[in-house]
Formats: sequence, structure tokens, C-alpha cells
Amino acid sequence: KMLPREVESLHRVLHSLEVLRHNLQDLPESGECQRYFSGVEQLESDLAHYRSLFNPPAPAVSTAPRPAVPLRPGQLEPLALEL
Repeated sequence: KMLPREVESLHRVLHSLEVLRHNLQDLPESGECQRYFSGVEQLESDLAHYRSLFNPPAPAVSTAPRPAVPLRPGQLEPLALEL
């Protein structure tokens, strides 16, 4: 859950990006376009970060070999070989 100040800050950022987007529709400038896309990329990055906090990735299955455990006598059934 986000703190109230974080929510307010996020709303300000979103509003600024919306204003910038509307200004770009009227008169696109390359510097302003780059600023807009950088802001969108940062929001996407932040979203991925917050999603990972709330939904942590499942632990990876270990591919390390298991330590060898010696067999006890009679633990395995004998194999029948047909010749």
C-alpha cells in the first residue's frame, strides 16, 4: 500500500505527463517527445518494481545436484537379466 504522499506525488507526475502529451499533440518538439517517453518508461519501471513487491517471483527451482547418499544393503531390488 502506498503512503498518502506517494499517491499525491504519483498523481502530480501523471498529470504532468498528460499535460505534456496534450502539448505534444499540438506542437511536437523532439526534446519534449524524448522527455515524455522518458517519463513513461520511468512509470513502467516503477510499476514493475511495485508489482514485484506485491507479487514476489516464485523461487527458482534449484538445478544443483543433490548430495550422494550411500545405498544400504538390500535397498534396491536385483535386476533380472535375460541373455
